Amino acid sequence: MKKMRHFTLKLAGTAVLGLLLTACETTGGTQSAKTLPAVIDRDPSVPIWRPNQVPVPLPAVNLTSGEVRTVSLDGCVPGQIATVKVDAVEGDQSLVVSMLEPTILELSAPRGTTGDGVVHLEIESIDGVESEVGFPVRWSPKPEVEFTFRTLTPEETHNVYVAGTFNGWNSSADRLTDEDGDGTYTGILMIAPGTYAYKYVVDGHWMLDPGNTKVLEEGGISNSRLDVAGSGGVAQEPLHISVLPANTPGIGSQGGFMVDLAAGARLEPSSTNLFVNNKPVEASGYQINPVTGKISLNIPPDSWGSQQFVSVTVTDSTGRTGSLVAPFDFADAPRSPRDEVIYYAVVDRFIDGDASLNDPVNDPDVAPIANYMGGDFAGLKKAINEGYFNDLGASLIWVSPVNKQPDKAYKDALPPHRKFTGYHGYWPVSNTETNERYGSMADLRNVVSAAHQHGVAVILDYVSNHVHEDNPILKEHPDWIVPLELPNGQKNIRQFDAHPFTTWFDEFLPSLDYEHHPEVIDFMSDNAVWWLEQTGADGFRHDAVKHVPTPFWRTLTQKLKDKIIHPEHKGLYQVGETISSRGTINEFIGPDMLDGQFDFPLLWVARDVLALESQPMSKLETGVMESARDYPIYATMSPLIGNHDTPRFMAFADGDLHGGDDTLAKEMAFNNPPKVDNAKSYDKIQLGMAFLMTIPGAPLIYYGDEIGMTGAHDPDNRRMFIPRDHWNKNNKRTFDVVSQWAKRRAESVALRRGTFEPLYSDDERMVFARVAPEEVVVVALSRAPLDNSVTIPLPKAWGEPKTFEILALNNLDDKAATLRNGTLVLRDGQYSAGMWRFTW
Repeated sequence: MKKMRHFTLKLAGTAVLGLLLTACETTGGTQSAKTLPAVIDRDPSVPIWRPNQVPVPLPAVNLTSGEVRTVSLDGCVPGQIATVKVDAVEGDQSLVVSMLEPTILELSAPRGTTGDGVVHLEIESIDGVESEVGFPVRWSPKPEVEFTFRTLTPEETHNVYVAGTFNGWNSSADRLTDEDGDGTYTGILMIAPGTYAYKYVVDGHWMLDPGNTKVLEEGGISNSRLDVAGSGGVAQEPLHISVLPANTPGIGSQGGFMVDLAAGARLEPSSTNLFVNNKPVEASGYQINPVTGKISLNIPPDSWGSQQFVSVTVTDSTGRTGSLVAPFDFADAPRSPRDEVIYYAVVDRFIDGDASLNDPVNDPDVAPIANYMGGDFAGLKKAINEGYFNDLGASLIWVSPVNKQPDKAYKDALPPHRKFTGYHGYWPVSNTETNERYGSMADLRNVVSAAHQHGVAVILDYVSNHVHEDNPILKEHPDWIVPLELPNGQKNIRQFDAHPFTTWFDEFLPSLDYEHHPEVIDFMSDNAVWWLEQTGADGFRHDAVKHVPTPFWRTLTQKLKDKIIHPEHKGLYQVGETISSRGTINEFIGPDMLDGQFDFPLLWVARDVLALESQPMSKLETGVMESARDYPIYATMSPLIGNHDTPRFMAFADGDLHGGDDTLAKEMAFNNPPKVDNAKSYDKIQLGMAFLMTIPGAPLIYYGDEIGMTGAHDPDNRRMFIPRDHWNKNNKRTFDVVSQWAKRRAESVALRRGTFEPLYSDDERMVFARVAPEEVVVVALSRAPLDNSVTIPLPKAWGEPKTFEILALNNLDDKAATLRNGTLVLRDGQYSAGMWRFTW
């Protein structure tokens, strides 16, 4: 017998997203499908997000004995820090703790020792609010690893570095030296036990280690493999800790944790520490079962807010340790950027709403795909008011750069030297004017206002690395740019890795000199704040982040706090573009810099696994786990499967492109633009979108991907959006699938904020859970070519769920999953995706 239920999700202020769900309480695998029409009513005067008052969780610090480590306390308590006092260090007293700056703590432990402790701090904010916080520290010796690189041309070799996952792929941090001048470069690093990828960087050129035959593949890129063993010859894995939802066996109504213990091992209660928002939890606030490894939370209601991070560190009877920091949010947590689905609209290529503004550059050498096509602010506003983004389930629009652009075309400095216009917005000739081909500043304000009325946030694309050569600020301050030529006379154009902070994108796009001119930092950060003040937008997507030094990001973020966030009581979101490794991406994330960045390393894996099918599905699971491990837990990262700088997902899925050959993709854009030939390619992108909507982060939909548009490299991947009344059946079905999964995400606290728990993966499948205190959502993704089944034992700690309901299905029927005695049996199909909610 089906039971009708009506659910509501609070968005902001008076905002309510009405969700009419047809659901049934089930056991033993009986389920039913659901429909989800959405109606949004929002007061536009209420900010989309409130300022983040949740402290940034301090990490569980793991030190090498003898190493000096600094910990930033920025954001670890609400408000700006005035004073910090080290109150106590529990445990091993050999740890040395001292303050370097008002918000920088320095930690060190004697070389060769092993120990652990908890650092307790007393912090007072500038508002006089006092807080007591703490975090655990563990230290032990790390093995020494010697790197050796030999060159046959020592007279032509000058600098050799080693870069890898152990140092965040920093190409200038660890230099090897040639003491004898015989061409043999060596260096010793202390590296924790584990497996790493690395390369040598020889005079700016990256290469595999010629003396190492072991290789690691990541995103289609080959790296040398390094295996570092512990003192016993085998790297000791840390204890795995997972979140348990409320009311599972042995766990109370607030949820808890499960520590995976080896046979015969026990938890050591005296070495177990829990923190909620950096505040130590009293022993009465949790219960430990040393035998089963379960930790049940029992925190007094008055100290348990609607949004928090819980940190737990444990030690077992064999000396193995483990730590976890997890978001522990309930469904009533305030709306924040981590709840959003981002939609990237390239203004000129989206919708032509005002034909009177159409004015392509008159230059016969410019191909039509490299010229203006007529999209504008009016078209964007039209889509908002017609409910396109609400229908799709997108709740945040990233608008491409809106600055005025040059009125003529420019030749690319690199072969084959084609001409392009500034239709894309990344060549700013003014810091205060909008592109007249898009509309006026008033038109842009109307776009933001219309979006807010529909419950949708808006972020602007801000270009801080460079300006166009015709920008007036260069006439006033010609010394504000870095030289185009390097000391050796070579032009410094697109040398992104060798000269990240000085390279030019082209000869007519000079890079700003932030390092030698602090006034540039002030000017550009003030200008960014001005754009938000003028438009009412909700934050920024920042272009080319890794090419702008960190002092700019810190200055801008502090000004946003001082001028908008605190005075207007308005939350903002800053997400960056850093096309690099996770280590480099992390360098620009923090409470004093960016809130998050786009996850390009995961994009490369997703392309290989889901579009090209050149890697197993298990590689996709590994990619998600690496992102969850490497990025800060408080960051709002954005996973994606494509954007304006990469060929379209569909071009790979349809077999038109086969990897990272940019030359082929660029030539195809002008001479042989791809079209979709295989209907199965739409199934692939639907699977890709289901993946994005169910993993951690604020997923990005690149305009047109929601209907399966294709395209080679830019500008072909920036074709004019296909109007809704011109969609074919595959466009419509893809939109419906993406919409279904995006809306399911909106109503699930587990999908938006829960932890990621892998359950099963093989060559063709990936099954995982998203776990929050109130619910567990299980997701199954498959590209298997045959209709077959797989049996997956669920974690024993879950026990038997009381309810089991379908949230979304694609290329599956409602009998695709059955649950019997703690075992989930899944019957999948090719390019299928299923999602089920479990409650206890």
